[in-house]
Amino acid sequence: MWTFSFISVSNPTIKKGIFYTFVEYILLRLYLKRMIGDASIRHQILVVDDQPGIRLLLQDILTHEGYQVTTAKTGKEASDYLKPNRFDLLVLDYKLPIMNGEQVLQELESAGVRIPVIMITGEKETAQSAIKHVDFDVELLAKPFNVVDVCRVVQDVLAKNE
Repeated sequence: MWTFSFISVSNPTIKKGIFYTFVEYILLRLYLKRMIGDASIRHQILVVDDQPGIRLLLQDILTHEGYQVTTAKTGKEASDYLKPNRFDLLVLDYKLPIMNGEQVLQELESAGVRIPVIMITGEKETAQSAIKHVDFDVELLAKPFNVVDVCRVVQDVLAKNE
């Protein structure tokens, strides 16, 4: 049985899928290093998710990609971080305790905070209708997500907003 920091896998098909996802991730990292060089730009990213496994996974992926990552567990905590601090990107779960993703964006909008957003959600249709009510550049990333997709979307959003 293979054990990852918070996942145990005994199914051989899943093991193979995880292996190929990991290989894709490594190949993407090599490609990106070749394209942008080894001097990584230290973008500040705030990751907000109430599930510790997802929050830690995103933090690990993005940290290994050379980003400075801060994490928050709730929408309220994210809002408190964003008002006094400057981040280059907000990776925000749609379903959060206390304040959901839409409410976080509405509060930031009313406070005059402008930031590109990647909203991760298991309810893509609900999130799509919710983000129509806010004036933010929001990219949706459906759960379950792929490590390669996360890296690609983060890089695309940051490049688009430079």
